[in-house]
Amino acid sequence: MNAGRFVPTQRLLSLVLVPLAMSTAAGCVDAKRSGHARAGAGAKAHVDRSAELARLMSRENGPFPKHRLELFGGLVSGEYEAAAQSKPECTPVDSDGDSSCEVRLGLGKDEDGDPSDIYCMIDTTPRGPFGAIIANRLNGAGLMEMPKLGIAKTGDGVTVGLVANWMKAGEDLTTVGTLKVAVLFNQGYSATCSDVRPGGRKTFDRVVGDFFRTLKFAPNPSRPAFMTMAYDLRKGDRTTGFRYGLIEKRVGGKAGSAEIDFAFRLETDGKTWQTMDHSLLVARDPAGNVELYRHAITGAGGKTVAVLSAKPSEDRKFRLKLERGDKSDALESTPKAPLTTELWSAGEFAKVARGARPSYRYATLGVDDTGEPAFKYLSITRSSNDVLLEEEESDKKTEKGLDGSLKDELHVLGDGSVAKEVSTDSVSQRILAWGKLPDTTGTTSATAAVEPKERSVAKEPRAKGKGKGK
Repeated sequence: MNAGRFVPTQRLLSLVLVPLAMSTAAGCVDAKRSGHARAGAGAKAHVDRSAELARLMSRENGPFPKHRLELFGGLVSGEYEAAAQSKPECTPVDSDGDSSCEVRLGLGKDEDGDPSDIYCMIDTTPRGPFGAIIANRLNGAGLMEMPKLGIAKTGDGVTVGLVANWMKAGEDLTTVGTLKVAVLFNQGYSATCSDVRPGGRKTFDRVVGDFFRTLKFAPNPSRPAFMTMAYDLRKGDRTTGFRYGLIEKRVGGKAGSAEIDFAFRLETDGKTWQTMDHSLLVARDPAGNVELYRHAITGAGGKTVAVLSAKPSEDRKFRLKLERGDKSDALESTPKAPLTTELWSAGEFAKVARGARPSYRYATLGVDDTGEPAFKYLSITRSSNDVLLEEEESDKKTEKGLDGSLKDELHVLGDGSVAKEVSTDSVSQRILAWGKLPDTTGTTSATAAVEPKERSVAKEPRAKGKGKGK
């Protein structure tokens, strides 16, 4: 493994945690690029390897001078720490005008004489899924400890980071290192930095933290952002995931908006761990009518579990499609409530919260008991002035078990946006709110009482940042 260029991938990771005793049982760690262990025997070899492993994991670099950075014609600027000025390598990534720049932060040579670098990618789109980035950097290695996940507000954006020591065993050589990944989401941009060499945790936190805090982002003229939100997902006092939502202008000169939502979860039973990624893209016309609703789920084993999509057809119907591997199912169905999202429903949530309406019901996409794509419905009712109850309706109308009675608490602000969601085993706490929903005043919604005219369906936009897991 090295800290060089990323390879585009889209993997979800499920790994067994490698006991530390296994990684120090036989051999002496050789301090090469990622740290290697060769065969050895006896108690002295065990002690030597343990000491060498500890030395590798405690290595740090710097500090170094600061250098200015300017990208995308001045849309992105900042300052980074490095031994020398770095020349960014920028390339276009699609026909929509999106670009990606790689910046190598050279941190000189470590105490073993090997070069130490942090590689960063700055993109005009959100990079993800986050689980794919992690899997790509580990490249099949196992972890020696439980990964630590963190999320924090950084300026007008949010930073997500993960760190853990890893090990990859070969026939006569064991490689060790420390995975360090951090992603900054800001408006429609993202910055992703990573390093897999042993140790360097404090160096990475200092260099990348300072870099992210200095980054400034001007509105993207081809796709300005309207609104962003980020949530910290916790179980007890431990962060187990995050959500990042973005609403921006549609690309290609199309009128309307596009909503992008990334959700990441880190699950563990203390012995194994895995990640789960959900990515949602909703393209809307100027009136807020859905022209595309696409939800992708990446599951264990590095495969996409399912892709659910909906496009409007005639007579208020939607064409639903479910793709699983090389199989797909499609059908037409009419939703019994608006197909939308929590973020877009804030105005209706506010009405329920202040008692202006008794309840609100909206549809999302899911799979029914037969495995076919289907609309799923969420019911919102009022508990108090600032607390709503959210209940997912069961497919089985006669079901009256405990699951059907459980409701999540949504703590909302005056505008109806969700500040905190409390479920039976976790809490989702908002840590970032920027901008506001686009104005649809004066436009006609297809959900109005009058029958809408037949409208053309725009070409399906690509989910920005999807599959670009560097």
